[in-house]
Amino acid sequence: MRLTKRFVESATVTGRGQESWYMDDGVRGFGLRVWKTGDKFVRTYGLRYRKDGPPRKLKIGDATRMSLDEARKEARRLLAMVDHGEVPITQRESGRQAPTVADLAERYLT
Repeated sequence: MRLTKRFVESATVTGRGQESWYMDDGVRGFGLRVWKTGDKFVRTYGLRYRKDGPPRKLKIGDATRMSLDEARKEARRLLAMVDHGEVPITQRESGRQAPTVADLAERYLT
């Protein structure tokens, strides 16, 4: 299926599962993940890919804060990284381990 703005806004969980993935025909591995929390549905764009190892899932962004076109563009960028041998998940994790402003301020003051 080709994801559309209207579909993204109205997508729900199908079947008896906890979540549903709706994959886009335009960009391989790109899709919409929908799950239910309480009485509302949460929708995020994601990328599922496999390269030299187990399948991986990567969150691209919240569907209420990011347009479908922006998410597709980001998915293409991430897939290009994967095709060049880079691992986007590793880059995100290394960014989380970077020093905080408080750490830098403490280091500067000492």
